[in-house]
Amino acid sequence: MINKTLDILQSKYQLNLQEIFFEDVRIGIYKTAVQLTGDRYGVAGTHRAKSGDYKYRTNRDQTPFSTNHIIGQNVKDLFLAPSSPIVDNLKVATLNALSGKIIQNTDYQVIEDTDPIDLVDLSGQKTISIVGAFKGYIQKIGATNHTMHIVEIRPEIIPPAYQKHFVPTDQAATVLPHSDIVIITGSTLVNNSLKDLVQYLPKHGTTILVGPSSSFIPDVLFEQGIDIIGATRITQPKKMLQIVSEAATGFHFFRYCAQKICILNKKSTIFGT
Repeated sequence: MINKTLDILQSKYQLNLQEIFFEDVRIGIYKTAVQLTGDRYGVAGTHRAKSGDYKYRTNRDQTPFSTNHIIGQNVKDLFLAPSSPIVDNLKVATLNALSGKIIQNTDYQVIEDTDPIDLVDLSGQKTISIVGAFKGYIQKIGATNHTMHIVEIRPEIIPPAYQKHFVPTDQAATVLPHSDIVIITGSTLVNNSLKDLVQYLPKHGTTILVGPSSSFIPDVLFEQGIDIIGATRITQPKKMLQIVSEAATGFHFFRYCAQKICILNKKSTIFGT
C-alpha cells in the first residue's frame, strides 16, 4: 500500500522526491513526526522494536536512516532503505507529509471537524469490531447494546472492564467478515498488518481506518475496501513537532495542533453511490 501510494504521488501529482529532504524529525514514544522541504509536515504512530530484539538493537546505527543520520537525507532514499522500526515509522509519516497539501487542494470528499464514528448508522443491534485498543471508541460502543469485539495484539492495554471483548489478532478472520462496522487503527499501516486485515473486511459492512497514521492520499486505501478515513490535518506544525517530542498522543494533537478530518470513499455503497 505504501509503495503504490508513493507511485501515485509521483505519477499523478508529479512530486519529485529527489528534490525533497528531511528538515526535521521527531521520533517520540507514541508518534513520529517529520518536516520536509516545502513546509510539508506529517505524523504517524511510533512502532518500536520488541525489547528483546537483539538484531535490531545491534544494527540500528549502521544504516543511513538511523540516529544522527536522518536530517538532510533525501526522501527518495528513504523508500529504498531496508525495513526497520525507524524506517517504517518514517515512511508513513513522510507519506502523510507529502499528501497534506494535495488532500487540501484536490477534489477528495473531505468533512472537517468530524469523528468518523459520527458518520455511520449506530441504530439497532450491530456487531462492531475494533482493531486496536481505542479507549474512546471502546467506551462509546461499550455503553451501547451493540456486540463489540476488540482485536488487539496486546490484550493488557485493553481496559479491564472490556477484557471480555478481547479477540487475539490471529483470530481476526473469525469476527471481521461478520461485522457491521469495523474500526481499524492507522497504526496497522506502520506495523504492516493492514495488508493482511483487508482480506477479512465485511463485504456489506462499513470499514473505518482512523488515526494520524492514515492521513495520506486515500486512493489505494479506498481500493482495498476502506469506506471512511479518519485523518489528521496539521494546523500548527511547529507545535506538532514540539509535542511529539513531549510524548504526545492523538488526544494532544487535537487539543493543540491538529484538526480532525474525514475522507469519504465516494464509490462506497454506504454513501448511496
